[in-house]
Amino acid sequence: MIPDSAVSSNLRHHSPISTTETRQRHLKEYQERAMPKLFVKEKSKQGSKPSTIASKITSASTSRIEESAHSHYSTNESGASGDRIEQWYITNKAHLDPKTRRLLVLSKPTTVRQHGQLKVMRKHHWECKTQIERHLRNNLPTVFSLKIARDRIDWRKVAPYVAMMIQAAFRMDINHHLLPIIGSTLCALLEHKNLSALACEDLLVSWGLTELDARRFTSHLWEFMVAAVGEAPVWGGKGVGYRIRQSERTRDFKQLQHKLELLNNKATPI
Repeated sequence: MIPDSAVSSNLRHHSPISTTETRQRHLKEYQERAMPKLFVKEKSKQGSKPSTIASKITSASTSRIEESAHSHYSTNESGASGDRIEQWYITNKAHLDPKTRRLLVLSKPTTVRQHGQLKVMRKHHWECKTQIERHLRNNLPTVFSLKIARDRIDWRKVAPYVAMMIQAAFRMDINHHLLPIIGSTLCALLEHKNLSALACEDLLVSWGLTELDARRFTSHLWEFMVAAVGEAPVWGGKGVGYRIRQSERTRDFKQLQHKLELLNNKATPI
């Protein structure tokens, strides 16, 4: 038989080991039971962060896509062809402000596309305008260099024809009350102030004509003045007398002539 002392000593010897193993086993079981809950909580906590980060990434990527699209659009619009830009002029009903000479469109742009088109159209218009002005300045008609004896021109006889030229160039109503005033003003500047051809063009542009229309008007007017003093024929030998005789038959000429005579009679000499 094993003595009780030996059993008790053996129990005392093995009890710490069994107790430690039991504690470790309980701890392991507790950890196994607690781990799923902790994992779920940790997963839920970590799950909220990716959603926030994902939303930030999505918004950032969206903004980058928009910026990329905008830059791509701007690049395409700036490199648009002349035919395409001319089509934009028609679509947007572009026109010039008669006072500021600035290109405007019928409706105010509200989208990025419309703003881009307007910017390209204004740049294109400015480049064309600059090129036209340079070409016109470097290619003056020969008639501009002629010295005209303006004191030999019968301005009372010529004024109605000049007024009809203004009416056609500015598309004015023949009964417009300012038409005789504009015609007599231009004739007075030509007669008394020795208005040059280039100064006449600038004056017409300030009144609302385009540079090309001002050149056509002034070229025709100078040829008309040269023919009026008998220094050169115009259009195949048909001088100013023929033109005025053709115009005198019209009702508009007679009406303007009458208004100009009334205006000249009321004028106060300086």
